[in-house]
Amino acid sequence: MHHQTGKKKIVLLELGGSHVECLYAQVLFLQPAYEVHVICNRHLWPELEKMEGISGHQLHDTTHARGQVVPQVKKYLKEHNISQLVINTTEISLVRDLVLRLLFTRINITGVVHNARKLNNSFTMRQIVGLKVKKFFVLNDALLPHIHARKGTTVGSFYPVFFPHTGTPVSKQPGECWVSVPGSIESSRRNYTGLLEQVKQNGLPANMKIIFLGGFYPERDPDIAAQLAALPPQQRKQLVTFGPELVPQTVFDAWMQQTDLILPLLHPGVHKFGEYLTTRISGAYNLSFGYGIPLLMEQSFSSWGDLAQHALFYQVPDLAGMLKAIAANPDLLKDKRAGISADPKFTLDEQQRRYLALVEKA
Repeated sequence: MHHQTGKKKIVLLELGGSHVECLYAQVLFLQPAYEVHVICNRHLWPELEKMEGISGHQLHDTTHARGQVVPQVKKYLKEHNISQLVINTTEISLVRDLVLRLLFTRINITGVVHNARKLNNSFTMRQIVGLKVKKFFVLNDALLPHIHARKGTTVGSFYPVFFPHTGTPVSKQPGECWVSVPGSIESSRRNYTGLLEQVKQNGLPANMKIIFLGGFYPERDPDIAAQLAALPPQQRKQLVTFGPELVPQTVFDAWMQQTDLILPLLHPGVHKFGEYLTTRISGAYNLSFGYGIPLLMEQSFSSWGDLAQHALFYQVPDLAGMLKAIAANPDLLKDKRAGISADPKFTLDEQQRRYLALVEKA
């Protein structure tokens, strides 16, 4: 599938298993001026194929046919005369292999880095990928002061806060307050245990639902499964969980459109917590800024750029009390919502300007 146009040609590449949510915005930014091609893992394509503005694509199975990936990508770039490449997840080994094969080509490459720490201390990123890739994006301004990239490298930031609204909003009773915890349920990544303990002890306000908006494999996280099973039926009814598979974009969007508050559950003690304070973001931030839904964050984040302005904060032992206060007083969220909507940083014009400025830099 390929449509000929007179535009410049660019490829968006995702050889990892996720981060497809960062591609929606990039297609949007690029499509007015570029013929946009997507090269990605086959399982990600269903989330992208309905998007307008994708002129061609190549799909891969990086798990079972890994050896074919780099030669096929290189061939695609050559056959389609692609002059620019944006790598949507730069910190994976297949990208290192590809970049080495592109070292002596004229292709202009920009890399998106999800763990900005790699720009500081990864030999592969600095010395190997960095031979060819001189421009990198991180996904929040607050990460920039913590990055000490290799000399001659430019690091910018953009916010992929534009999502396709393909879902029909889930029906919701008037006066209900819905709290979403986005992402697949993995006990090491977020403090589900602490939340569920507080729910069991204190209950939830009658008008509140908590939606665990991601895949859940009970056998992979038996402790969380046991905690959920131990809740009284009424409390369990107020918690929404999904099956083990990836939640499709349309379903995700249908619940997000009705969400009042986003709870990332990043507490001291979760895996890589220190990185979240300096060089890593949660995808929940971009959902907040894109959907205009306030975040509820643990207080360690209260000095973090955008969060200081647009989030509400709590101390871990008081989480249940904070949820109760918000359920009783929806106006607490109204001002935050208005602030996110009014922030010029999150507009399409501003983010497209930032993105193109670095991508088009020679």
